[in-house]
Amino acid sequence: MIFKRVAKFKFNNKTYQMFSSKNKFAFLRVENGLYHYPTLDEFQNIVFFLEQEHYAKYNDKRKEKYQFMPFLSFNVKNNIKKVMITSLLVMSCLTGCGHEQSAKSYYYGYEPLDISVTNDIDESTITDISYANGFYETEDFELLESSKMITLYNNKYFDKLFGYSNVLENDVIKSIESNKSIPDDYIYYINEFVLTMASYYDSLDFRVFDYNIKSLEFEVRSPDNVDFIANGAVAFYDINNNKMIISTDIDLAHNPRSRLIFRHELGHLFNHLKIEKDGYSIDYSFNDAGRGTYLKEALDVIFTTDPFMYDYKDPEITENMGYPIITNIVRVLVECSDYDIQESVSANVYNFQNHLNSYFGEELDANIIEELIELQWIEYSDDLIKVNDEDYEDLYEYVTKLYIKKNVNPTMSYDEIKEKETTLKDKLLLGVSHDEYVYINIVEEVFNNYLKENNITKTFIRVM
Repeated sequence: MIFKRVAKFKFNNKTYQMFSSKNKFAFLRVENGLYHYPTLDEFQNIVFFLEQEHYAKYNDKRKEKYQFMPFLSFNVKNNIKKVMITSLLVMSCLTGCGHEQSAKSYYYGYEPLDISVTNDIDESTITDISYANGFYETEDFELLESSKMITLYNNKYFDKLFGYSNVLENDVIKSIESNKSIPDDYIYYINEFVLTMASYYDSLDFRVFDYNIKSLEFEVRSPDNVDFIANGAVAFYDINNNKMIISTDIDLAHNPRSRLIFRHELGHLFNHLKIEKDGYSIDYSFNDAGRGTYLKEALDVIFTTDPFMYDYKDPEITENMGYPIITNIVRVLVECSDYDIQESVSANVYNFQNHLNSYFGEELDANIIEELIELQWIEYSDDLIKVNDEDYEDLYEYVTKLYIKKNVNPTMSYDEIKEKETTLKDKLLLGVSHDEYVYINIVEEVFNNYLKENNITKTFIRVM
């Protein structure tokens, strides 16, 4: 398993290099140009900081995800087969077979990477590190057997869990109206949300949403008593308790910003779920196995705002619909790759990574893109971390090249290409209050290189 470089950053007055491989990540401390293992305290502090909910004022005890999943090896006709332990356990849980003795239990804990270099090698010469021990990862689920906890990352096992394969919008409306915990004032807006989403998206999967809406609870609090609502937010979906926390400042009838936020929070009902089945706690979560939180938020912004653009005519709303700096990047990636945003409620962000990689091939390492997106939002919202500019420059170079591939061709005139450049700049700057975080100089540089490589020059017309 190869871990590739993501970014170098400063944290707690020390410099670290971040590595990633799909949905796993690791860190090394950098001192005097050489790599060193971080201590356990350093590692835990970094993970806690990167995993915490920014713009939130409450403490959340998060499940630690420091260890890698092992696998079982067995011999079949002189061929070594590898079967992930979790695959045996999850399938026995979902089908009710109960063959738990087929696999061994394990636990999460920090274990340093087996690095294929020594500290007498200059860190600038290293392009990747490898994890040499047994490792197998899944796009579908994760299981912590010692705690009987399963995390699902797509809809693959939904029918086995719930016994039905399709839910129509009318079924959801009935579920809404049968839930006596929903205040009458909110039923109209939730119904409107469901019907508009169903009309806008032609094959939207409502199964998880329907399951959540049947038992959704509401709690109204005054703004000074809503510790985890910040920066003007007037609603928050409590995933752990399937509860919508509402500020008394919310005004769904007259304030489109309130409606936008409320719809965004309703969107989380599509891809978060907690249930108990066969002695297991099952967490249905579409963040990417401990990462991808803000990439998922950006996808949710696009998913829940596009159907309601008729309602967001105020420039202050259209310029900032939530998580602006990263939503702008993600929207460009979605548009350039022809990604169907409906898929974001049926599979986790690893699915989005795979889509980007399959669409662009070697031109893009979507895992690194994801990690840089996560880091940029964290730095944008919190000054405790500082990422090297060069790494963000790589991010904006990737995005610009993908945009050019989708929208520009050598038959265009100089002015037409410069117009596309302006459009991309506007897309990336939309709603961003600190434009120094948007590397417009990289966008210009990539476009200029494209013009030079294709010998496209500005045509001057002499006026007589």
